[in-house]
Amino acid sequence: MLNATTPTAIAEAVESFIRRRFDIAESDAYFSRQSNLWDEGYVDSLGMTELIVFLESSFGIQVPDTVLFSPEFTSIDGIASLVEQVRQGKLVASS
Repeated sequence: MLNATTPTAIAEAVESFIRRRFDIAESDAYFSRQSNLWDEGYVDSLGMTELIVFLESSFGIQVPDTVLFSPEFTSIDGIASLVEQVRQGKLVASS
């Protein structure tokens, strides 16, 4: 499990995972932490599943189904914010 404790550290970990897993070059001028990962084609539906597994295993959380269609779940910064909210108990996965 990763020891990322701030939204910035979480965003760094998520960005690193996405760049590695989906072969996004550092030189990609269109990619940023605010990019819409789905609309801009960086992550597809299978990749979304991989991302959820990464988040759950890396941060010791269960991603609530309700956030999967949240506008925040489209960018790295938004995902980092949601991870932080889940860790703080502000968002809870249904059992």
